[in-house]
Amino acid sequence: MTKRIIVINGHSIKNSFCESIARSYIQGAKESKAEIKFINLYDLKFDPVFISKKKQPLEKNLKHVQESIKWADHIVFVYPLWWGDMPALMKGFLDRAFIPGFAYDPKNKTMGLPKGLLKGKSARAIITMGAPLPVYKLIFRKPATKIINIALKYCGIKPVRTTHFGKIDSSTEQTRKQILSKVKHLGSKLQ
Repeated sequence: MTKRIIVINGHSIKNSFCESIARSYIQGAKESKAEIKFINLYDLKFDPVFISKKKQPLEKNLKHVQESIKWADHIVFVYPLWWGDMPALMKGFLDRAFIPGFAYDPKNKTMGLPKGLLKGKSARAIITMGAPLPVYKLIFRKPATKIINIALKYCGIKPVRTTHFGKIDSSTEQTRKQILSKVKHLGSKLQ
């Protein structure tokens, strides 16, 4: 059975290194005969501000992404770490697209937690950062990794794997090529 994968680039700048990472993942996945859908969040037209107190209709772009997420077996998020978390565009996308009735059912609870509606899917977050990995892992204790893992599992997505690349701002072209090669390999394993 062919695996269906959606790759979501959460960087807000066109032609970023995160976009190159996303395209490398796609290249590897295509070599393994996966079906791929690719979303650049900077191309979508939507209001990233979630308004909790009044009904906020979903834009056509977000409905399309939700349909693609339902279609997919595996979801790959690629984004940079800014101020210890994902960029506002990525956070706003999650706030607006992963809503009740789509990602989880707040009325159907088990042990106090809503039922995740995206069961049967797996995910990977590929996170870049300017900080060295030991600083992120040992001093900051991986806050962004914990957030994405918990949020996606809340929606029923398991397993959720993460891959981190540090010191991107000061990385050499050789280092970036090695990163793209590693990500292409991840894509070829369809993980």
